[in-house]
Amino acid sequence: MMSKTLVRAAVAAALISSAFAASAGSRAVYQAYFNDAQRWANGTMTDARGSADNFQLIGCYHNSSFAGCYVTNAAGQGRSCTTNNTALIDVIRTIGPESYIYVQWNADGTCNYVLVENSSRFKPGSAAGF
Repeated sequence: MMSKTLVRAAVAAALISSAFAASAGSRAVYQAYFNDAQRWANGTMTDARGSADNFQLIGCYHNSSFAGCYVTNAAGQGRSCTTNNTALIDVIRTIGPESYIYVQWNADGTCNYVLVENSSRFKPGSAAGF
């Protein structure tokens, strides 16, 4: 038969480990944002979608030979770029519903760099809050 002390210790250990499990994991927040001076934009699909305003969005589109990316910030201001660079189109094809997107463009509006990150640190679309 287990002693009361051993049972209490086991219960305490279970409670402590469940508390850590409930708060474990890293969470990053990237609402839709752009920097005109340096010509870049970033954000996550879920944070733009879940923003408190009715404006934010970020995303890209593509077909076999052409693509573009766009962002609208919380103030309703938008920027976009386009490309026919097949390497960038391949990167754009990896965007999912919970992706982080970072894009840079030239002065003429041509995308020159696209980074897509799919990570557990971005809130799933089905989750609320942080």
